Amino acid sequence: MRRTFAWRTAPGGLLTRRQMREAGFAPGSAYPVGQIVCRRGRVRALLYAPDDLASKRVPSSAQLSAVGKALAARRWCPDCRTDVGYCIPTSLGRCIDCEFPPPGSGITTPRWIAASRSPRPQDLRLAS
Repeated sequence: MRRTFAWRTAPGGLLTRRQMREAGFAPGSAYPVGQIVCRRGRVRALLYAPDDLASKRVPSSAQLSAVGKALAARRWCPDCRTDVGYCIPTSLGRCIDCEFPPPGSGITTPRWIAASRSPRPQDLRLAS
């Protein structure tokens, strides 16, 4: 059973998860040896002994390259075919400039609004 400490009363040699990350450690298979309880028991921080911790894994160059390509793909707009410099919102599926064009560009209704409207009778007469 792990020991419970109040805020600022834990012994000095134990590490929280944030302190582990800053020191370059990962929990590995280590179990917590204690916990800090604050805010009337609603917030807990687990404490680990530094001797039981493993060093963090270092990603390979192939993994870093794959993450870079995936993040670059999220910045690519399929409509204007440019890297917009931010992640495209999945709710829109394209960049903000394509979804909400500036006034005077000729397109006034966003794609998602136009798609949700049912065709008007005068539009159906023009199509036939």
